Amino acid sequence: RALLMPAPGGRTRPRAPGAAFSADLRLVALGDSTLRLARLDGALVAVDQAAYGVGAVAFSPDGQHLAAGGHGNVLRVYRVPATR
Repeated sequence: RALLMPAPGGRTRPRAPGAAFSADLRLVALGDSTLRLARLDGALVAVDQAAYGVGAVAFSPDGQHLAAGGHGNVLRVYRVPATR
């Protein structure tokens, strides 16, 4: 079920959190009001309470960095921690 939020001009548009898988499919990044990096078994690797809100996330092709785009035109780039 998509969440709805008012858009400029009073229209309604769907709102969904950002999500991305690493190229090796070992990690998933999820973003909404909090950026979460987790292994696919569900174990959290890292969390950032992103006050700017996360609308989109993407891993670099080598999987060493994660970009998170937020509301208010904020873009942060994180180094992905090594995981087992």
